[in-house]
Amino acid sequence: MAVSGASTEKTLLATTGAFAVAYLIATAAAVRLLPRGSWGWWAASVSTLASVGLVIATGWAVAVPLAVGLAGAIWAWLRNRAPAAPLPPASPPGLG
Repeated sequence: MAVSGASTEKTLLATTGAFAVAYLIATAAAVRLLPRGSWGWWAASVSTLASVGLVIATGWAVAVPLAVGLAGAIWAWLRNRAPAAPLPPASPPGLG
């Protein structure tokens, strides 16, 4: 905060946005992974709806973690598209 000059309120909202997105992703994963119709699945479904509400209530601050996540996904996608440099041939033990 001291280096960037951001206010405490904006910093805390960005952190809340990151947690809200993490809750939404985690609860959505639980809905997908748990057996459909089980108590755990129902609890995860309700939690997912609550997480959607939290993301909506957080507002613009959700853009910060979404932008960072999107930048990371694009970087990973571009990195995996580039052909890997060939490794030099390994020398037998004792000769290197």
